[in-house]
Amino acid sequence: MAGMGVTVLAAGMLGFAPTPANAATTQTITGSVGFAANTSLKLSDGGIGVFDGKCNWIDAKSVTWKGNAYTAKIAKTGTVRVVYSNWAKRTSKSPYGLTSAPCAKAKSVYVGAGKKVKINLAANANGLVHLTTSKTDRSETYFWLYDAKTYQLGSSIGMGVKGFYRQPVAPGAYKVAKVRWSASKKAFVPIQVLGTAGTRLSKGKTVTVTAAKPISVNFERGAVTKAKDFSYAAKVSVSGSAKVGQTLSVKRSSLPAGTSLSYVWERWNGAGPDGKVSSASSYRLTSKDLGAYVSVRVIARKSGYLPQDLYAGKSVPPGKLTVSAPYSVSGLTDGELTVGAEAAFTAPRFAQGAVGVTYDWVDDEGRTVSSSASYTPSEEYAGRDIALNVTYYKRGYGAESDLVELHVAADELVEATPLSVGNASWDPDAERYGAPVGATVVITPAVFDQDDVEVAYEWISDTRGVVSESGSYELTEDDADSTITVLVTYAKPGYGTVEQQVVLSVAPLPE
Repeated sequence: MAGMGVTVLAAGMLGFAPTPANAATTQTITGSVGFAANTSLKLSDGGIGVFDGKCNWIDAKSVTWKGNAYTAKIAKTGTVRVVYSNWAKRTSKSPYGLTSAPCAKAKSVYVGAGKKVKINLAANANGLVHLTTSKTDRSETYFWLYDAKTYQLGSSIGMGVKGFYRQPVAPGAYKVAKVRWSASKKAFVPIQVLGTAGTRLSKGKTVTVTAAKPISVNFERGAVTKAKDFSYAAKVSVSGSAKVGQTLSVKRSSLPAGTSLSYVWERWNGAGPDGKVSSASSYRLTSKDLGAYVSVRVIARKSGYLPQDLYAGKSVPPGKLTVSAPYSVSGLTDGELTVGAEAAFTAPRFAQGAVGVTYDWVDDEGRTVSSSASYTPSEEYAGRDIALNVTYYKRGYGAESDLVELHVAADELVEATPLSVGNASWDPDAERYGAPVGATVVITPAVFDQDDVEVAYEWISDTRGVVSESGSYELTEDDADSTITVLVTYAKPGYGTVEQQVVLSVAPLPE
């Protein structure tokens, strides 16, 4: 991984789990952050890290800002330390960002259950540690900085992979060590310390980091030297249209004359495989780049300067899937699904070749009944609607979809004896029944040739809504001079639903 750029791993993310809460309370830490070298800098662009007294990371519930004042909510009680960091906001006075005192030197404050404490922080310009390693370890290793006095973790620099790493670091004195996870100690432990062949931090060479200054560390040689770095404002950008067939080029700015550049173009999440695609100064986009983020890593080198990685890139719009042969649905009868018969969906063919397909058969209540290409309706779905949502996807292309709306055929119930109404008189002129208050109207449902037909009733008053769900109903004074509609519904699995309606006029009360 030659030319590896900045690697930022917050203290506690490697081998340090968040300290569990002591009680179900919320504690509050407030304070302000100042940077004397540039009072106009918007410090809220940075981040607040909360640690316990031993510099184990604490997961803050929330951190909010108002100007340069912060408020952090935590679940833990006890001793806490707070660290401010801002590696992205760079100026001529802070070319490597800002950091308050590292955890090992941060002020310790006790916070009780439900209490609020105030911790003001002073941000300082970071220095830069540029570490070079000529080896790649077979097992997973990292380079860490430790406070030179307390030996507490100060910062992670990078992985134990051949290349160079640039890490903004708070000013101070440090020991540098290569570390590896120890299963027995359940922690990362030094396996080699800079300047020694051993693992004792106390015997290692001390690295002094100065604000706004770079320093070069060659781990295998044990060498620590002053260095010259490119401007904090040095950057590259990609020009050109992000369309297949067009060429992307690199533009540079704030790099001194005589700077040589090398290039690594990479494709990510496009139609073609991920990874390196070119080492030329420009790159012509192909159909494999559809939907991809095409990035370029530019390694800047100049005699007397530290090498530096600069990154830029462009997103290529996804392609559009085009159908070459339409879809089909087999197993239908007269265009409908049939109870007990399998229906199968055959996806369309696309000009772009094989695509991924997902299926979602959904009933008329929004429930998924199948997620495969086929579906066999059961009796409970007779007479109901089924929708099939099909989605097609392919790397580098936008998703397409089809909606197939289907109906499940149902046999019809055959009426043998019609419905009748008792204790009510039929008015042929009004085409409805009539009855007085006090009468108990009885509905005798229809009889069908099919057995086990279920019957449901709903008596609906035009003044009071639903008043009964039984086969009979006694009219009360509240029903006087109203109209009641009785809905009678017949249902049987595998058959269509039958609905019948009876309209009943209730006489007014006598005067």
